Amino acid sequence: MHIHEIDPGAGHLDQHMAGRDMRFGRIEAQLNGFRAAVGFKGEGFHHGTTLFAVEMCHGKRRYSVREFPNTSHPLCGNNPMFDWQDLYFFTVLARTQSLSAAARELQVEHATVGRRVDALEKALGVKLVDRLPRSRPLTEEGLVLAKLAAGMGEMATEVMRLSRVASIEVAGSVLVSCPPSIAIHCIAPHVARFRTQYPRLNIVVMSSTTLAALDKGEAGIALRTVRPDEEALVRRKVGAVRFGLYATPELKQLPAEQWTFIAYDTTRDHLPQQAWMHQVRGNRTVAFAASDLITQQMAARSHVGAVVLPTLVGDHDAELVRLATNTEGPVRDIWLTVYPDMRRSPSVKVVMEFLVNCVEGEPQLRR
Repeated sequence: MHIHEIDPGAGHLDQHMAGRDMRFGRIEAQLNGFRAAVGFKGEGFHHGTTLFAVEMCHGKRRYSVREFPNTSHPLCGNNPMFDWQDLYFFTVLARTQSLSAAARELQVEHATVGRRVDALEKALGVKLVDRLPRSRPLTEEGLVLAKLAAGMGEMATEVMRLSRVASIEVAGSVLVSCPPSIAIHCIAPHVARFRTQYPRLNIVVMSSTTLAALDKGEAGIALRTVRPDEEALVRRKVGAVRFGLYATPELKQLPAEQWTFIAYDTTRDHLPQQAWMHQVRGNRTVAFAASDLITQQMAARSHVGAVVLPTLVGDHDAELVRLATNTEGPVRDIWLTVYPDMRRSPSVKVVMEFLVNCVEGEPQLRR
């Protein structure tokens, strides 16, 4: 979820902000040209009220939109400096073509719009609008200025949107349900890196082969190897679990007909990996059964027999080797699931992206 709070996508945000700053600079240069063209001889424009600011907070960039006190003052003679906020009010008036419409959009009194435009005219020394009883049509100079500054409102809106995204602080806990093998071998090794980026956000992993009831709040996000049937869920296929047959090197040296096997209990016979194990086993003996994968793995290490494991687990176990089989092991898709209302949470978005990166970054789980 390249969904992002507290500087997770600072590079992307910086590119946007740098682009906006360059465009503001171009407008400022054009406005200085406009001032010269209309004969106003001042010292240039000054950002009396800025539209955005960049701060540092706990080592993180934080973009915010706020107003600073107007510091306009004469630099030379009686020439006042330029206030960007006055220009912004003027661009809204130019677009809406009436004081009342501009006031509604800006959520101020129409007299405030009038005062802002008056201040801009005074600063520029140029008449921008004709004050008729029922309208405020732009003068020729006003039309030129409106064209130069036309993109200012759009830029301000985008800066505000970006600042809201960048300033959201991600904190709290997110519950994640997933199979134990994925929790141990795919998620846990990357939690430290995640905590470095989001120190106030905790991931609580509930590793179980039982499907958590997301509708009852048992988890916020689930990684499942069964395709969710609930229509209300948002689901995404992010990877695949593959299975192989493993045993100690000593068992591998025995004739295949002497191999014994380790299995789930009979209540799990519906699982694809269990069905495949019985297919490979044929009439050979099941020497041990357990309801969880870790116990089966430990039994295999102790020379009890051959065991079916996810390749994510078996290929990383230095005490076990993969056994040759006549058929390929089953492949089970990994589904990331969440309810739509949960997905809108900034914290949940961040954790979803983390989980996807964990799965997609593991070669054994790639589709």
